[in-house]
Amino acid sequence: MVLLTQMLYRLRVQVIAYGLGLALWAAIEVFLYPSLESSLGELDYPEAILDAFGIQGTSLADPRGFLGAEFFSLGPLVLGAFVVAASTAALAGEESSGTMEMLAAFPVGRTRMFIQKAAAVLIATLGVAAITSIGWAVSVPFVDMGRELTLLDLVGATFQQVSFASFVIALGLFFGAIAPSRGTAAACTGGVLVVAYLLVAIASSVDSVENLKYASPYYYSDLSGVLIDGVELRHQLVLWSATATLGLLALVAFEGREFNAERWQFGALMPRGGTDIEMTSTNAEPGRVPRRSRRGLSSGVRWLIFLVLLAGLAAGGVYAYRYAASLPPVVAISGRVDAPSVVILAPTSGVVSTLTAVEGQQVRQGDLLGWMENTLDKTQVPVTTPHSGRITTLSLHQGQFATAGTPVVVIHDLTQLHVLLEVDEDDIGRVAVGQPVALSFSSLGLRITGAVGSVATLPTANPAARPGQSRKYEVKVPLDAVDPRVIVGLPVDARIAVGVARQ
Repeated sequence: MVLLTQMLYRLRVQVIAYGLGLALWAAIEVFLYPSLESSLGELDYPEAILDAFGIQGTSLADPRGFLGAEFFSLGPLVLGAFVVAASTAALAGEESSGTMEMLAAFPVGRTRMFIQKAAAVLIATLGVAAITSIGWAVSVPFVDMGRELTLLDLVGATFQQVSFASFVIALGLFFGAIAPSRGTAAACTGGVLVVAYLLVAIASSVDSVENLKYASPYYYSDLSGVLIDGVELRHQLVLWSATATLGLLALVAFEGREFNAERWQFGALMPRGGTDIEMTSTNAEPGRVPRRSRRGLSSGVRWLIFLVLLAGLAAGGVYAYRYAASLPPVVAISGRVDAPSVVILAPTSGVVSTLTAVEGQQVRQGDLLGWMENTLDKTQVPVTTPHSGRITTLSLHQGQFATAGTPVVVIHDLTQLHVLLEVDEDDIGRVAVGQPVALSFSSLGLRITGAVGSVATLPTANPAARPGQSRKYEVKVPLDAVDPRVIVGLPVDARIAVGVARQ
């Protein structure tokens, strides 16, 4: 365990620095949230932006969406920077600094050296996550984050980053075992880390390249949406399988690596056996420490690991393809709750002499809402409702003057609530009655499922009246036995599973 302890000692400053930096960032975001909550709620962010941050199904006004976008979508990149530096230093760094030859002279096999180095980086990563959690502990208890978000949720989400960090550790060790130098290994590992993030960000917001996200390990980590949707087991299985595969490849490459060769060593991955005698006491140069002869993994074991890895990669590729192919395409869109409505107009020009109606009042067909005094003959004209429903808008007040035909009251039939969506003309051809729709009411923290009830055959407006914009078609999703908090005008995010067979 000497190498493990030594590695942890060398990483102590970085662990503290990165941990405290992330903890400070976390605490600042929590303390800022109350002052930004109201303004964020008034902003209408495009769905593509929310998807890019991985917080679809909620809004930035929700603390889960806010911290998901502000911390958990970007924090893993900061933690990843630490992991890249630490993992590439574990092997390639020792070689670049000239200490690997000295370590190789110790009676410690390469396998044990590799395992202790990898374990040290993983423990250091857990240390960063633990220090980061201090930021939540000193801020969350003093800020109202809502009932949906607790300190335990945030600490759990912070340690969830370790699954993705483990993949980056394996990747860094792999490049450290085959790259010509530590700088090259770090550049390659960091490049993969950035590309993984960009693949998910772009694929989540651009429907035409949506399937690209399945090629990113960042997608399977469930990091940006961990506060909203939690962790999906099969995603974790894919990620840890990829981590184990890379780790085994890194071990095989390290066993066959030729030290100080300063070139790419892809050949180290190929199965081979024999005794690897790098220097003995008889051919040692003066002043150099002789290295003991060592034998790597036997040829049979190397072939077995190589074949297992190939089989694992093939099986993983088939699983990823079938998983991606089984997911139905989705049209993501924002809409609002609506219901059949009737606008009651002023029956005459005059003053509203009496008004008995109030907003929110439930009325029946023929109910008297008030009286208007005709300007010409001073007669009283009744204002009645032609339909049953609930008064949602009251445009006039008692004593006000109104001309004939002015809207006075709007009544909605709340027994026929539905979600109204305006689907772009590029997508409307894929939408059909009966297709499942996932509905998310972010302001209520409510998620329900429904089905397309009707699809308009004519656009909502003449495209000539909206230059530069495509046609929009109305799609209605009926709401049955819905939560009483759902009211007309409430915003909703919808995902229509257009790949599901039409009913």
